[in-house]
Amino acid sequence: MSVALGTAPAFEQSAFWVHRNYFHTVSAWHWVFATKTGKTPSSGKSELLTLYDIAGTPIRRHRKLTATANPFDPAWEGCFEERLGLAMLDSLKGRKQLIRLWLDQACSCPVCQQTITKSSGWRLYHMVRIEVDNH
Repeated sequence: MSVALGTAPAFEQSAFWVHRNYFHTVSAWHWVFATKTGKTPSSGKSELLTLYDIAGTPIRRHRKLTATANPFDPAWEGCFEERLGLAMLDSLKGRKQLIRLWLDQACSCPVCQQTITKSSGWRLYHMVRIEVDNH
């Protein structure tokens, strides 16, 4: 097997060579696996393409329900409504939908005409439940 001067098969590369060619310092982070893109912005340093940093992903916990919770029971309506609102806030699509609704309604509730602010909060459903007497 013929090996060019100064290079060796990948399995024989030293730790220094691997560090120099595959790992870079990005901001304050050392040993970041990255590759040069070939582009050089105005700063003069070559642009690096890095892998996604999984440690930067926020942990979102599942919201637990009690075993007796029933979505059809009016007593649990507030609990399920709050849960749906928090789920909407957690997703980008849900946040966009809430913002669009808020702007379309001129920042106020269409039923009671109260202004909806961050401090006043909001309800997803503003309904008055009518009890029907079946006697």
